[in-house]
Amino acid sequence: MCSSHQRRETWLPIVSGLLLLGACSESPPRDSPPAQPAEPAPLAVRRIGGRGQDLPPWSAEFRAALEPRKSESSEAAAHAIEESLARWIEGLFAGDSPGGATESGLFPVSLDLRFDDGNTRVLRVAANARVPSESHLRERLKQAPWDAFQGPRAQVRVERIESLRSGGFRATVRVRLVAHSGPASAQLNASWRGTWSGESEPALLSLEGLDHEVLQNRQPWFDEISMDVFGGLDFWEDELALGCEDYHRRTDQRVNFFYAGILGIALGDANGDGLEDLYLSQVGGLPGRLFLHQPDHTVLDGSRAAGLDFLDTTRGALFVDLDGDGDQDLCLAREEDLVLCWNDGTGKFSRRTWLKGQGSSPVYSISAADADCDGDLDLYGCRYPSSQISGGVPTPYHDAKNGVANVYWRNEGDGKFSEVAREVGLTVADERFSYVSIWEDLDHDGDLDLYVVNDYGANHAFLNEGGTFREAAGELGLTDAAAGMGISVADSDGDGDLDILVSNMFSQVGRRVVEALDYRADGSAAVRAMHRQHAAGNALLTFNGSTYERSAEAAGCAPGGWAWGAVFADWNADGLADMYVPNGFISGQEMADVESLFWRRVVESTPDVFGPAEEYRRGWAAVGHFSQYGPLSWNGHERNYAYLNLGSGEFADASGLARADFLDDSRSALRLDWDGDGLLDLLLVNRSGPRLRLLRGLGGGETVAIELVANGAPAVGAKVTLTLEDGRRLVQRVYAGEGLLAQSSPRLIFGLGPNPGLLAVEVDWGAGQKAQFAGLAAGRLWRITLGEPEAKEHGFAPSPFEGRAPTPARAGEGGAPRTILADKMPLGRWSLPRPDGGRAFLSEFAGAPLLLCFYSSSSATSRSFFADLAGARAELRKAGGRIIPVELESAAAFPALENWDPANLDFGQRGLRAAKNDEQILQALLIEILGSYPDLDLPLCLLCDSNSNLVAIYYASQEGSQRTSKILADIRQVRYMNPEDPGTTSLSRGRWLKRPTRRLAELAPVLQMLGARELARVFAERAQAGGGGR
Repeated sequence: MCSSHQRRETWLPIVSGLLLLGACSESPPRDSPPAQPAEPAPLAVRRIGGRGQDLPPWSAEFRAALEPRKSESSEAAAHAIEESLARWIEGLFAGDSPGGATESGLFPVSLDLRFDDGNTRVLRVAANARVPSESHLRERLKQAPWDAFQGPRAQVRVERIESLRSGGFRATVRVRLVAHSGPASAQLNASWRGTWSGESEPALLSLEGLDHEVLQNRQPWFDEISMDVFGGLDFWEDELALGCEDYHRRTDQRVNFFYAGILGIALGDANGDGLEDLYLSQVGGLPGRLFLHQPDHTVLDGSRAAGLDFLDTTRGALFVDLDGDGDQDLCLAREEDLVLCWNDGTGKFSRRTWLKGQGSSPVYSISAADADCDGDLDLYGCRYPSSQISGGVPTPYHDAKNGVANVYWRNEGDGKFSEVAREVGLTVADERFSYVSIWEDLDHDGDLDLYVVNDYGANHAFLNEGGTFREAAGELGLTDAAAGMGISVADSDGDGDLDILVSNMFSQVGRRVVEALDYRADGSAAVRAMHRQHAAGNALLTFNGSTYERSAEAAGCAPGGWAWGAVFADWNADGLADMYVPNGFISGQEMADVESLFWRRVVESTPDVFGPAEEYRRGWAAVGHFSQYGPLSWNGHERNYAYLNLGSGEFADASGLARADFLDDSRSALRLDWDGDGLLDLLLVNRSGPRLRLLRGLGGGETVAIELVANGAPAVGAKVTLTLEDGRRLVQRVYAGEGLLAQSSPRLIFGLGPNPGLLAVEVDWGAGQKAQFAGLAAGRLWRITLGEPEAKEHGFAPSPFEGRAPTPARAGEGGAPRTILADKMPLGRWSLPRPDGGRAFLSEFAGAPLLLCFYSSSSATSRSFFADLAGARAELRKAGGRIIPVELESAAAFPALENWDPANLDFGQRGLRAAKNDEQILQALLIEILGSYPDLDLPLCLLCDSNSNLVAIYYASQEGSQRTSKILADIRQVRYMNPEDPGTTSLSRGRWLKRPTRRLAELAPVLQMLGARELARVFAERAQAGGGGR
């Protein structure tokens, strides 16, 4: 579920607003009290007035509904209970008195051991253990395992709530307590039932324990090594430390910016050195990154040299051998097209093939398999309608069929592909909102079928019948109509066949709203049930021999927040497939969340069937706007989940125990063995900063790695069945595409537990080809090649990270430091006032890079910025740049700083002064570049090339010395930029597959009205000559 919102501005309603701005940007904050006559007025902050992305007047009713109505008092109480009870629990550990509340069996005396692998223990409530405490609750908390832990973190979730006739509420809550002490960790998972008095501020009266589970770890499962691996990249701080929210409204709007941040990652050996490399898709304007894996397990950026530094927004990415030459080609999803980048065998990808899609809806994920058994890999692309929130919305919410058709590209050989989805039966009458697919033998007949995960409704299962397909989700029990976003496959219950994990949205708020007695009371019970299903969480679809059964709730792994690309991963190496679930949609500046509004006013208003639904459409627009252009979150600040497999199809929430319950807006997770030590690692990809986290697995039991090779490349689609001496059978398959827009390693890591003995391996290569290998030892990597009778043995390497302290990924702050224009803007005929009363055209300063610095004499940040620049005068002159300070006209609220003038700093050029209409012209230029943007602090700097073309904008959010260094580095680049080239790729360090262009024709009449006639004339002429506009 996401918005593919593209910022596209229309100028007609903007012109009049620009003519009225001026005073808005010079006023002190509205909530500031007026200055008293006897005291000097406080110095206000001078800003360039922003331009909001406003909704029509009807949005006021949705804004008012952000807080539940009085008739929805139980929902308001639920939020209050969650916050207050978490504080209450944490206070108990700090020694606070529990007050007048009574408790019964919250911390039972007796627990039964459910799981113990020597490092991790899981204990659950024993029979008849729910007895009232005989001592003070604080004394009970001193019992093991909590006595060694200080200050645990409490998380409370209200599962059910009801109003009492006598006043107040009764609620069932789910409690998670997490605490660490050195390498050890403990986690409590419990359900309590309590009563509260009061309405607006419920007061706790009593609590009763219902169930109770304690997990303990002696050692962690992971160490984070992110900065050990990625910290040497010179763009970490300005790029990977930041998230999509940091580039939001600071990216050229002519780029298709993707605010939801669902961006892919591929893993494969790009340069043939035997080490797995990474390709990270990026939002438009940032180059895609090829991280080349070095022998010391750090990375180098090989994007430019490989020809893969694309500045276009790309989503799905796969490393696969598409031409059968043994090296890894790269397939990228760029909007509605697929772009095939052919590897020349040396890690260079200069040759490309475009597979042109229809319409404008983008391809999100890609999966590959030899579906027709002709010896080469075919491609399937899942598509999701564009402009979901700002345009058409999924209707009805629970069964949306107004989506878009997916694509299936059949490999015809010799680098040629045909789109044959309809021809082979991979289309259905109901077009859905598809996120991801996986190729798996769903009916166990020996060939690969296709499972497609859809948002807002039923999934699809296409059975392979000799190269043509038949949709059979209903007959197999694989419909799972929910908010599906990711998929992974493993043997979750140890019965020797593969089960399916579908990442679905879990919303406790949604469950409460839907279960309320007045929810769509006059509507269809079947529709209410479907809405309940959409909030129910992950689906674990276990194979029972002929069909699949939904078992996540019984298995204990359904909750996962706003789940994205969950994956199975046996991180403790005991042979049981654990789960890691990335979570969180949009974390805003505030904890306040639109989740409740979404369920109460959007989902509840959906029609039962497709048809006009204006209130429903408006609700989508409102919640999208509040989270995208305001400080609110939308299912934000959610921790990632980790589920420990206890065997026999049961899981325990071990999120805190894993120390991987990050608050990032995570999207994808993939399995790999980065350091080659035979232990499973996890790589996480986030929407928010940091974009990447690499978790080194510390293991538990013994492992073995199996690498399958066919025709010199990973054997995509092949399956391994491994039999241990104790009779256990472990099964894995090589996938190209799993999770969400992710690609896990084709090297299969099997956890074996202790003392596994010798292993027997069967490989099913597909198309009826099988091979057996006996007597393989554990603790090795075995490379098995199609057609060769022997498996080749390779040892594991000791990890260079062993014994080092963890190096967590650093997140950035303050937003993106600059905007690089995708298409230059000619500003030579823009004139600004000189101090002597005349006006100067920027073209008068042509011949060298020019930095226009808009400042205010009332701004302390302006003063410090110019001081930093003055300190770098020598470097600036060496770089060949010029600086022109431009003072924005001050109002009385902005007194000048005494005895300070940037002209005294000897920049070799006297400053200019902008009047009100000049500031309005600047705002018009910013609107064309940024679309909507917030108020901008000063100084704001514009960098032009030697021909007075604008190439970049710099903001005041970055620290002074860092900003100065960045500007100097960019001036050096711009000095050698071709002034006749409209592109800015030398500055953005990338290349465009398709470069966007400016809409100068639309801006020209606006500039004419604002008095910039010469500039308007140039824009109109450039547009007419084909240099921008439509």
